[in-house]
Amino acid sequence: MIKIENAIDLFSTPEIHKILLLRQDRLGDVIVSLPLFEVLKDNFPDKEFQICLGEKNISAKPFIQPFFDKVWFYQKDVFKILHLIKKLNSEKFDLIIDLLDNSSRTSTLLLKFIKSKYKLGFDKENREVYTHTVPLPDKSKVHIVERLFNLLLPFNISTSYINKKINIQLDKGIINLLPKHSDKRRLGINLVGSSQAKYWGENNYKNFINKFLINHTDFEVVIFVQKEMSDLQIKICKETSAIPAPTTEDLQELAKMISTCDYFISPDTATVHFASAFSIPTLVFYYVPEIPPKLLPWTPYKTPYKAILTTESIQSIKVSDALIKIDELINQK
Repeated sequence: MIKIENAIDLFSTPEIHKILLLRQDRLGDVIVSLPLFEVLKDNFPDKEFQICLGEKNISAKPFIQPFFDKVWFYQKDVFKILHLIKKLNSEKFDLIIDLLDNSSRTSTLLLKFIKSKYKLGFDKENREVYTHTVPLPDKSKVHIVERLFNLLLPFNISTSYINKKINIQLDKGIINLLPKHSDKRRLGINLVGSSQAKYWGENNYKNFINKFLINHTDFEVVIFVQKEMSDLQIKICKETSAIPAPTTEDLQELAKMISTCDYFISPDTATVHFASAFSIPTLVFYYVPEIPPKLLPWTPYKTPYKAILTTESIQSIKVSDALIKIDELINQK
């Protein structure tokens, strides 16, 4: 194993031209990687960058298109995997960078079978598949965005001078499906995340919205949901005076709507990062196994926020606590 301390200038040489990045995990993982993509493209405009996404984050393709010459799609099907590996090998990459900071069977498989002279990743359990590793920062202290910046060390880029926030570039033609029709400030609420574990509960939301609006007559509340949850959205809006956001499968349309909010609440980190990209102060609910957590939650990056952590289910978070935290956020200077 060649340690990165011995090869600081290696990847800034002309020898490395075609580079593949592996990011075949979840939507939020792509969003938090945007600052890294931006730095690489800004510093090496003459190099060819390609990326491999997965089934859970291929919808993020429009956000990363400006940074990559080709976007590949990993699907969990034996024949499709074999076909993908064959196609990737035909590209003849000079370097593969694995962005995952935990050991991944998928990344390990791809790194073993895709040919490349150099393979870079974090120093972790599957370190034997890399030719070069970088130190993995403490996950309990270093934000995920900044952990990823360690992968820049081999490019002779000083991570201490990076001041990149998450930047989502939207196509100019994206229509705003949620225009404002009043001077009221807007609180956006994302009801549920990728699983029921990231759901606060119908009664909690209804009680929160009704009490919030009594105390904040200068606000309107907008409810965001995925299409399959639209019945719940309609029910909550009928029993409060909240406004339903149009459901959409287009992430650019979703991001555009979130950008209209002045404040945001979510139990799901993907939409939290959307809000962070537009510098929207956010209240986030997190389930953690212990307090203080051994793993730093994926909090909004370089954006004002409040977080409520619980070792029980997210539904155990009290409405009164959420009201206190959102007030603190609104009154924060």
